[in-house]
Amino acid sequence: MLQKGPGACLERSTTRSFSRALMLRLSVSDVPAVGPAPACRLARLSTSPRVPSCGTTFGGQHPGWTLARMSSSILTTFSTPCRLESSAKAGENSAFANSLRNQRRSVVRKDPLHTKLCESLGIEYPIVSFTHCKDVAAAVINAGAFAVLGQTQSSPDEIAANIKWLREKVGDKPFGVDLVFPASVPDHGTPEELIEQIPKVQKEFTEDIKRRHKIPPPKKTPELYDLGWVNKDTPQKQLEVVLDEKVPVVASGLGNPGFFVEAAHERGMQVWGLVGKARQAKKELEAGVDLLVAQGIDAAGHTGPIGTFSIVPQVVAIAGDTPVLAGGGVTTGQHLAGALTLGAAGVWTGTLWLPCRESDIEMQMKERLLEASVEDTSFSNCISGFTMRTLKSTWHKEWGSKDAPPPAPAPYQLLLFADIKQSGLDWELPEFMTEAAGQGVGFIDSMKPARQIVFDMVEEAHEAFDRVFGTDDD
Repeated sequence: MLQKGPGACLERSTTRSFSRALMLRLSVSDVPAVGPAPACRLARLSTSPRVPSCGTTFGGQHPGWTLARMSSSILTTFSTPCRLESSAKAGENSAFANSLRNQRRSVVRKDPLHTKLCESLGIEYPIVSFTHCKDVAAAVINAGAFAVLGQTQSSPDEIAANIKWLREKVGDKPFGVDLVFPASVPDHGTPEELIEQIPKVQKEFTEDIKRRHKIPPPKKTPELYDLGWVNKDTPQKQLEVVLDEKVPVVASGLGNPGFFVEAAHERGMQVWGLVGKARQAKKELEAGVDLLVAQGIDAAGHTGPIGTFSIVPQVVAIAGDTPVLAGGGVTTGQHLAGALTLGAAGVWTGTLWLPCRESDIEMQMKERLLEASVEDTSFSNCISGFTMRTLKSTWHKEWGSKDAPPPAPAPYQLLLFADIKQSGLDWELPEFMTEAAGQGVGFIDSMKPARQIVFDMVEEAHEAFDRVFGTDDD
């Protein structure tokens, strides 16, 4: 029986649905016997601005099925057996009686957003935030989603401190850490030592860019010098900390994580792998990963050459029972709904969180992201030496000119760019400021709190499903 709390009210559509149900004069015997629905699947009152909160909640105050949706489901459940049983009593054959049994449904419709990812991680919504900002991660986790904290630019001591901080903010809720393990970088070497190894032609072209655009030297050591994957030693030291801390999930954003799967599993940790091609997915499945992130070419950062709508179902077909997340251009609830229909268990999101209120990136960069369209990103190897998607800048234009030499391989090209990027930040040169951003950046138009982004995405996904499949009132 539905209960109303103090001061609760019902939406008009809910009242209409219950009125119709009462007109059917249903008795308890008309309702098919069902077991209790899990609390996480019960109807939830939306806190999104589009759906007014009226104080009545089911399974907690989170966005999801509104009272109108829930009552509509109840009405359909109650009325369908009632109508069918009347026909059966009128002398319909046994085939019709079988149809009756097949059409009986549970009182509360299953929330399409409650996927096996939610079951596996104990989360409310199948949304994974990849972020380098611990404040964003904490806000997303506490809103009922999942967050993976990128730590490639953090020292081992910083990683340990960030893990401790995050645990204090989210309690026993799970989270992940992302590291990268590229195979084609030097084993050893400081950034300064590696810069000395960069070929003369790329160095001279970079100096020519600085002269022509009158770029002053950076005021401090470039932040990108701290990037873990400039050699193979640093990621190993970073990984040791993550394993020692027994973080629930460790994700490999670049490189096959097979070499540490056994060690992670011994500690009760999950290992996730990001892939952009089917053959990568097969190798990582053979290595024993617990989840795959299928990233399309429209994703931010380092990704594969295949579109999201092609790579996701391909990886889903290969993965079998292993969950797959869809990544690449995912910034709205419509993208979330589409990913689930492709067979994904959830979505991997990154660009979406860069301009949110909690994000610690520069305000100028947030403004650039909010102004960007879906055409304002570039897929190029001029930033890191690996192909990656970032916001377009004058640096991209220069390296795309006919007079430009080919970019240096990773990590040498990244070290050339590090100096330029730091000058852009220090001297506020927006034409040389860039950020890893996917094509979904064109859908982001306001600076919201991370919690609100989660709730809006959930509500938008439900609205998308309703538009396609209709509601029970239709």
